[in-house]
Amino acid sequence: DPSPTKSARCSAAASAATQVTGASVSGVLAHWERGGVDIRMGLLLAGGGVLGALAGAWVFEGLRGLGQIDTVINILYVAMLGSIGWLMARDAWRDLVAARGGEIPPVRKVHHHPLVASLPFRWRFYKSGIYISPLAPLILGFITGILTVLLGVGGGFVVVPAMIYLLGMPARVVVG
Repeated sequence: DPSPTKSARCSAAASAATQVTGASVSGVLAHWERGGVDIRMGLLLAGGGVLGALAGAWVFEGLRGLGQIDTVINILYVAMLGSIGWLMARDAWRDLVAARGGEIPPVRKVHHHPLVASLPFRWRFYKSGIYISPLAPLILGFITGILTVLLGVGGGFVVVPAMIYLLGMPARVVVG
């Protein structure tokens, strides 16, 4: 469908992608100098993300053909924002309760989701300080790629909270 609307959407997506790429590269370089970049983790996430973006384009076209793309996007936004917001609110509430009780808020221990722990072929990611299967970041990247295409947002919106809450990575490495 070579309609002007589709052409405008593609141009907007391509423009946003170049801006996000520039910001991401400069951010990685800044964190690289501080020792906060886990290259192996990043490559696995990126590889999964590329495959997920290809799959997401296929899913998007299928849902658009069925006339259900708007419904799916709305449901995904509510589910994503609701779950991420709930996790962050839960942690903030726990810290507030501890602070009001005169306690020092407990340091969040690095742990990963039980599903991540059950995956085979574990690798040690030294910069991230975790010992998990490389399948976990590959799958996370794949899902992020699909969601990025469906929702039209940058992958950081999805992958940063997932790296903290599912993979158990420390925030200082996640930002790199």
